[in-house]
Amino acid sequence: MKNKIMCPKDIKLKDYLIAVNAVKKVTPHKLDDLYKKYSRSADENKREKMRQEIIEQNLKQVISIAAGYRGAGITFCALIEAGNRALIDCVIKLKADDAAEVSPLITWCVEGGIIDAIISAKKSSDKNGRV
Repeated sequence: MKNKIMCPKDIKLKDYLIAVNAVKKVTPHKLDDLYKKYSRSADENKREKMRQEIIEQNLKQVISIAAGYRGAGITFCALIEAGNRALIDCVIKLKADDAAEVSPLITWCVEGGIIDAIISAKKSSDKNGRV
């Protein structure tokens, strides 16, 4: 069997998936506590560290959501990129009031980001296709 030649984006995606798989998963209880600490913390340095941890713990969720949109017109790599951007934006905008519903909020934001990316890719392909 011949090896499949991979483009640079595929190699980056493979490396990314390996790195995400290496992230140590914490229990949902600890993650909920982290959300609460993040929303209450006033120290920006602590918030930055917690923000990174929240993002890392939700990367697998981004991949699983993106996998549901495969075949929607853009590459899997682009789906993950859009989901990651939406995840980061969502975590940055977290407020103290959101502490109880962070997980559903993150899921909603990631799906919205992926859907927006699909729609914008479709619009740009429609504009390029029409003469």
